[in-house]
Amino acid sequence: MINNIDKKILFSGLIVAIAFVILASAFKNGKPTCNRFIFNTYAYVTFMIVWIAAANLYLLDYIKTQQKSPNKNQSALVVISPLNLILLFIFSLFLLLQLVKTPSTEPIRKHILLVLWLTVFSVFTADTAHSIQNKNPQALAQLITTFISIVVAASSAAVLFPHVIKTWWIFALMIALVGLIIARIIFAVAGYDKTTPQQQTLSLVASVIFSLFIAYDTKTAIIASKICKEGNADYIRYSTDLFLDFVNLFSNLDDL
Repeated sequence: MINNIDKKILFSGLIVAIAFVILASAFKNGKPTCNRFIFNTYAYVTFMIVWIAAANLYLLDYIKTQQKSPNKNQSALVVISPLNLILLFIFSLFLLLQLVKTPSTEPIRKHILLVLWLTVFSVFTADTAHSIQNKNPQALAQLITTFISIVVAASSAAVLFPHVIKTWWIFALMIALVGLIIARIIFAVAGYDKTTPQQQTLSLVASVIFSLFIAYDTKTAIIASKICKEGNADYIRYSTDLFLDFVNLFSNLDDL
């Protein structure tokens, strides 16, 4: 089995490789090109996923190392204390807002903001990353297979049956998302953990919701590719939406 050092090297190398692919495919003369729009969008999504995975490897490994230290350095746990998680969440929202507001004509600033946001956001995916590390290979393979199958099915639906996905979907999906968040809070206050039937049902419903989000956001990216203007292709905007869909889908599938 690949050890943590090898995994760090692997994911760091993947980050560099994907970055080169994006640079070669999504840019022309230093400006974002509209060519291969959907491919470039998913290349960015892949970059985000790999960056998050690498960040979690470094974070979890650092925490484990500090916990095993004879000095029991508590500073490793400071970042995941309740108060700091709230502050990091607020900072993450601020970075995301700045990322969305930054035009694609400022690629350097936009990419710096993207990397900063992903690094901060990785703290909130550490629990899922820890769960993945503790899974047996068979369970992990089943989880990944299910996840990929749903992503492919939802994305294909947007490509093959775009007329089925309506503009009003976003309003219904946002209402469902708000309801989901409220239900999560209520269940947490009531003391239901992830293994209870109530939380399992909620995770199943959430998986369906985010599968529909993937289909909707894929169609949105397809529409954007048709009206794209050279030098103004905003891949980060559309890939961020899909990335958040993927992360939430995977997290809820992991809870099942």
